[in-house]
Parts: sequence; C-alpha cells; structure tokens
Amino acid sequence: MSLVKSTFQGVEIVQHIDSPGTEDEYSSWQAHIDRTLVLGYTREWVEQCIVRLKKEEIVEPKGNPVLNLNLPLKSLFLDSFGEEDGEGDRAAFDALGLLGIETFSCRVELFDTEMIVDNNLTIDDLDLATERQRRMAVGALENIEIHYPGGIFDRDVELPVPGRGG
Repeated sequence: MSLVKSTFQGVEIVQHIDSPGTEDEYSSWQAHIDRTLVLGYTREWVEQCIVRLKKEEIVEPKGNPVLNLNLPLKSLFLDSFGEEDGEGDRAAFDALGLLGIETFSCRVELFDTEMIVDNNLTIDDLDLATERQRRMAVGALENIEIHYPGGIFDRDVELPVPGRGG
C-alpha cells in the first residue's frame, strides 16, 4: 500500500493505493473536514463532499452514537482467492460452509453506561453446511441467553432462541 497526499480547497486529501503497479491496483481517498471523515473510491466524490461540507454548517447529531457495518462476506471470500492456490482456498472455504454466508451485518449503539451490539449473518444456502456443522450451530444457539436490560423492557427478559423449542 502506498499513500499520496494532496490538497483541495485547503483540505488535505490522502490517496490510498493498494497493490500499486499491478493489474489489481485500486485507490481510495480520504479527507477530514473539522470532525468529519470523508472516505470514497473516487477523488471527485470526495472533492464534492468537501465543497458541500464547507458550505453547510455541521450539526452535531442527536441521540446515541450508532455504527452500522455491512460486510459482503461471500464476495470478499471469492475475491480473496488467488490465481495459483485459489481452488484449494475455495475448497477449504466451501468445506467449512463459509461460502453460504452472504453478508455479516453489525449495529453498535453506545449508551451512557452500556453498548448494545446486534449482529446478523445472512445465509443463502444452508445445504452447504454439513450435518456436523448444523449440529454445532444449533448447539451454540442453545447456549445463548439474550437479555435486554433497561431498554424497552422494565426488567431483564430472556427471549426464546430458535432451535430451543421457544
């Protein structure tokens, strides 16, 4: 990875170049305007954001800070397989049932005294998993207790988990 720094309207823009000089080379750009991070895959888009942010007054968000993360795991796995050993890697991921996982989504919300994390896996083909893997997954679900302290309930409530007969 290499970095190239430049400026636009007095704001420093950093270009991140992955795999420089190869056919897999790609770039992303980032800039900081006050306390706002702008990250994009085209310089023009980052420049447009800089112009907009400089024209508008930045308003502090209300409520609790929330981070939403969505990872297209299947695409990331498939893109990571190299030319030389890609088939071996693909076979290993396939045998583990990982190629059946489409996406991983995570939502993190920060409160004054606690942090709530909500994770989801989107699976497109449960048949990719072996019977042993399915039993392990159900076993893991049986050991999960989900509590929502405070929040929308006035006391801790254990919610039923699929696979536990609840």
